[in-house]
Amino acid sequence: MSNFLQALLLVFNIKTFAFIFFGTFVGIVFGALPGLTAVMGVALLMPLTFFMPAHYGLPMLIAVYCGGIYGGSITAILLNTPGTPASAATTLDGYPMAKRGEPGKALSIAVIASGFGGIVSVIVLTFLSPILGKIALAFGPIEYFSLILIGVVLIGFLSSDSIFKSVIAALMGFVLSFIGMDPILGLPRFDFGNYHLFQGISLIPAVIGLFAISEVFVMITNIQTATDDIKPIKKVTYAKPEVFFRNIKTLIKGSLIGTLIGAVPAVGSSTGGWISYGEAKRASKNQDKFGTGCAEGIIASESANNAVPGGAMIPLLSLGIPGDPVTAVLLGGLIIQGLTPGPNFFLKHADTAYMIFIAFFFSNIVMVLLGLIGVKFFAKVLHIPKHLLATIVMILSLIGCYAINNSIFDIKIAIVLGIFAFLMKSVKVPIAPMVLALVLAPMFEQNLRRAMILTEGSIIPFFQSPVALFFYGLCILLVIGLRKTKNKS
Repeated sequence: MSNFLQALLLVFNIKTFAFIFFGTFVGIVFGALPGLTAVMGVALLMPLTFFMPAHYGLPMLIAVYCGGIYGGSITAILLNTPGTPASAATTLDGYPMAKRGEPGKALSIAVIASGFGGIVSVIVLTFLSPILGKIALAFGPIEYFSLILIGVVLIGFLSSDSIFKSVIAALMGFVLSFIGMDPILGLPRFDFGNYHLFQGISLIPAVIGLFAISEVFVMITNIQTATDDIKPIKKVTYAKPEVFFRNIKTLIKGSLIGTLIGAVPAVGSSTGGWISYGEAKRASKNQDKFGTGCAEGIIASESANNAVPGGAMIPLLSLGIPGDPVTAVLLGGLIIQGLTPGPNFFLKHADTAYMIFIAFFFSNIVMVLLGLIGVKFFAKVLHIPKHLLATIVMILSLIGCYAINNSIFDIKIAIVLGIFAFLMKSVKVPIAPMVLALVLAPMFEQNLRRAMILTEGSIIPFFQSPVALFFYGLCILLVIGLRKTKNKS
């Protein structure tokens, strides 16, 4: 309790709150602009912390992290362009809701769900860090494979039209993921003699191309045919409280899924959002409404992807293992302050640990406040004429693609995938399964092959792990649910 009170005093001062506000604002801006992710925001602000006390610098970086994950939902909802891969699943229902004249409702749902997910993850982080850290440490290739298998099964729930089209789109994503270095042998494959493809297709240019640039082509088509399917906005309205009470199960489930996904190293926010969205659709009584502007879909995605940061801090603080790319950068920030995460972190630096928990909590509160204040300003984006909006989105997308690796080739990849996605939309093949496959396929292949090497080709050890058996059981239940869903439809 004394450590907690000491940490509370460190955070409860005007300067620390000023840094939290600044970090949250910067994070939202970096998250909203396509390509400028939370990783980049934390990395750019880290040098500022060199000469700061820990109780100023660390809360600021944590605030950037929280704001960056949420910020991606703003452009995902308004422009069908996820600012970060973590918000890709939000486009499925956020953009249709904005199109029918309810951008304020979609944005307010996203920010409140994000804040709720973040706070739940902080509570779990505070009380269960050592326990969940040990569980995450028990994950080997077989356990990772079984976990990712759930995401692969959930692909079938992402399309309400045709499971066949979902499978086709997912296979396209798997094929694209094979380009680059073989994860086990270290040899280039499917690179067509182009050294730019040695590292494969980067996820961020792919997501920007599949969502943002394809949407630009859709806008151009609408301009040429003099049609506009976005309803005029007379007044920006917020979501009513009953929306959240009605979907409280989805809100809690998404938060817990995101926390669990975050606690497993190297899985990430985008995976958490997709798995939560698929599970929410599977469990919903109104599955046909998903993809048409359903509040439940936004809640599922945003509560999960914003719970991942808290979950990702669990292996970082308790084991010294970064849970995702942002916590890898934060690890450097902790070391700069003379702090070494690991099993003894909570014994040697208990006050700092509690300070991080409290900073996470207040960062989510500030994020919700800034997000709600900004709703009316963000929604004005839809008033911009289509020809200007298409130009702005294209410019931001190309800048974002280039900023990741300073590579013109990434821009070419995004444009090619954007054209391909536009053609897919024209024949009503869903984009979401392809993106989810791109996210999951590298981890799926790598862990399957590692497991096969460790077991010397035997599949018996795959069924000897209690954790893997638990996930296999979930997969079976998901398949049964998918069959019932498709039979009803």
